Amino acid sequence: MREMVSAKDIVSSIISAANRKIQRRRKGQEEQETEEHDDEK
Repeated sequence: MREMVSAKDIVSSIISAANRKIQRRRKGQEEQETEEHDDEK
């Protein structure tokens, strides 16, 4: 039983959960903004 999880796993899980909440709250606005942000990545 390994309870030691790497910090990256914890951070990524928190970010993914936060992203789901954000996408549910703003559907229309988020779509337009994500198109512009994808170019920066």
